[in-house]
Amino acid sequence: MCRYLTLLGLLFLCPPLLAGPAADFDLAEERVTDGDLRAALDIYEQLAADHPDNADYLLELGRTQLAMNRALPASRTLREVTELDPDREAAYRLLRQAYYASGQSEQAYAVIQEARERFGDRPWLSD
Repeated sequence: MCRYLTLLGLLFLCPPLLAGPAADFDLAEERVTDGDLRAALDIYEQLAADHPDNADYLLELGRTQLAMNRALPASRTLREVTELDPDREAAYRLLRQAYYASGQSEQAYAVIQEARERFGDRPWLSD
């Protein structure tokens, strides 16, 4: 019984040990699932600010920006992802969408060419 009380006491006294970027990332994903994109965006922005070299956080930030019709910031964020992790195909797909959504057709075409060189012919490249 004492062991359980001690463990419970630690859990209540030390919640920061249980929190962190992974928990925040999970919370942001829950917010997206719940349709609360504004809350998810806030979390992803903070994660990206705290971990600017984390392509996972930046990718989800860009995806959320794009879902919120913020194509210009999304294109900047997603370009960062392609620079950090050039083999992340999803970043190129989303970047192409962001460029099209912001009226930057030439940049969208350049991303298609870049992706073809890196990944070969993919169905999404012929859309």
